[in-house]
Amino acid sequence: MGVLVHSGTRKGAIGPRLAAWRMYATYAVISCVVLLLGAALAGSCVASDVPESGASCSTCGTDSIAREGGGVLRDSVTGETRSIPIHREETSIRLGSGERLVEVKYVADIPLFLEGGTNTSTKSRVDSSVSYRLTLTQYYSEITIDGWYYVSVSKYKGTWQRLDTQVAASFGILRASANGYVLGGGQLHWVKDHDSGFVPGSYSTRTFVPDWAGTYVNLRWPNCYQCGQIEVVLYRRTNPDYQWEFLFAICKGTYFEI
Repeated sequence: MGVLVHSGTRKGAIGPRLAAWRMYATYAVISCVVLLLGAALAGSCVASDVPESGASCSTCGTDSIAREGGGVLRDSVTGETRSIPIHREETSIRLGSGERLVEVKYVADIPLFLEGGTNTSTKSRVDSSVSYRLTLTQYYSEITIDGWYYVSVSKYKGTWQRLDTQVAASFGILRASANGYVLGGGQLHWVKDHDSGFVPGSYSTRTFVPDWAGTYVNLRWPNCYQCGQIEVVLYRRTNPDYQWEFLFAICKGTYFEI
C-alpha cells in the first residue's frame, strides 16, 4: 500500500483552453478505441486487470479505494463489522466553456461501540449516537468533448473530528487512486498515491494533492475512475488496545470486481 506506479502520467497536462482540448479529442478517442480492443494485452479499464483475490493490491477487495458506498466499521480484535451510512453533499459551478467545477463532500457519523460489543456510547457533545465524524471532499473538474466524459481531480480534503471525549484516534490517512485513458494520449494505469499518515487530534484537517492532479481522465469505460479514500483508527481511552477501523471512498467513474 502506498506504492506509486506511473504509466503515461502527466501532471497538469491539460490547460484551460477548450480549443486545445478539442485538438486532442480526436486522438484521445482513437487511442481509447484501439486500447480497448487490445485490452486483453495492454489492458486498462477492464475487469481482467483486477488482480486475483489475495493478490497484493490496496485497491482491491472489500477495502477498495475504487469502491464507492457506505463505510464499514471493523473491530480489529473480533473482526465484527457494522455498516455506517454516508451523507453526500454537492456544489458546482458551470463555466462558459462547458466545463463544470464540482465539490463533493461525504460525511460519516460514527457511533463508537463499547468494548463489550454493546452499541451504546458515552454522551457526545453533538449527538448521543455520534462519537466521531469523518469527512472526505473531492474537488474536480468535468467536461464532455465529442461525447467523451473527462474528469480531472485537483485535490482531496479530509476532516477527522472527535465528538466524544472518551474517544481518540491513533491513525488517519488520505489515499487516492486512478485508472483510465488520458485526454491527449497516454493512460493512468492503476496509479495510487497517499499522504504520510498521522495521529489526528480532536479536530484535524488535511488536504492531499495526488501526483496526477490536473490530468483529465476518460471515465466512459468500465473500470475507469478517479477515487479518494479516508481512514481512521479509533479507540476508547479506557481501553486503547481495543480498536475500531473505519474507511470509505468517494469516486468518479466505475469499478467492477471479478
